[in-house]
Amino acid sequence: MNTISNNLNLVLAMLEPALSSSSKSNFYYQIAIRLSRIARKKAPWSWRYIQGVSAGTIRPSKRFAAACNLLSETLNGTPPELTGLIPVRILAQPYLIRPDSVITFPSHICQFPSCTCTFIPRVPNQKYCPQHSDRKSRSNHRSP
Repeated sequence: MNTISNNLNLVLAMLEPALSSSSKSNFYYQIAIRLSRIARKKAPWSWRYIQGVSAGTIRPSKRFAAACNLLSETLNGTPPELTGLIPVRILAQPYLIRPDSVITFPSHICQFPSCTCTFIPRVPNQKYCPQHSDRKSRSNHRSP
C-alpha cells in the first residue's frame, strides 16, 4: 500500500502546478478523472477516494494501483504506448526480430498434442507453432 500511496503522491506533486485550482477537492477530482480514463472505468473514482488513498486511510484497489503506476510512468517520460510493458526474453531466428522490439500480441501455446512450444502467432487464429503449422507435418505425427 505504501508504494501505491507514494506513486499517487508523486503524481499529485507532478500535476499540482499544472492543475492548480481554487480548491483541493477540484484538484483531486481532476486526478480522479485522469486515473479513471487510464483504467477505462465508466464511473470515475471520487475525489474523496483519491484523497483517502493519498492520506493512507483508504486501501486502493488493484485497478486503481495499476492506473496510478501507468500515470506515473507517463509523467516520467515513458511514451504512453510503452507504459505497463515489461522486458521478456524471446528466442528468434537471427534478424527476424530486432533488439528492443515492442511486441503487443499475446503468445499462444501450440495446440499440437505433444508440443509444448509457446509462440507469437502471425495471424490471430493461428493454433500451431511454425514447426506444426502445415497439415502434412501434423498428419505425419498422428498416433496409430
